[in-house]
Amino acid sequence: FAEMTLRDIRPPDQQAHLTASLYATSHGEVAFATGLHRTKEGRLLEVEITTRTTTFEGRPARIALAMDVTERRRAEEALRASEERYALAARATSNAIWDWELATGRLTWSEGLTTIFGVDRSAIPEHADWWMDAIHPDDRARVRAGIHAIVDRVDGGTEWQDTYRFR
Repeated sequence: FAEMTLRDIRPPDQQAHLTASLYATSHGEVAFATGLHRTKEGRLLEVEITTRTTTFEGRPARIALAMDVTERRRAEEALRASEERYALAARATSNAIWDWELATGRLTWSEGLTTIFGVDRSAIPEHADWWMDAIHPDDRARVRAGIHAIVDRVDGGTEWQDTYRFR
């Protein structure tokens, strides 16, 4: 790899873009670019490149770091696709779906909160306390106990179901 030139590393259609983005900086500035690199075997990697101009032994020099982000990009794309599928499924149901991050107490709702209850999601705090406070006082203790029972389960069970009144 150390013996490869920029022309060896970058696919032809990306060489001009990389050269322009990395060499348009003045002394000391950091430049950043993304794109594809080709390995010696010809496999393409998605990379993020950071460079900085400096002086080395009295001469201008450029330090470059190329980080392989291929797997990270694949994971980001898979997450984006999963979130899109979830949003489509949530819109297709007539339910108010919520997700509760137990570690942080953050509670997020699907669009069903607005369509069913008329609650503007952007107007409510993203904390479980709001939801618990909106449960009818006569049902609240039972609902809280049911949720804690499932959260405290040792066998990893994650399903909870109940019927309660909601303001």
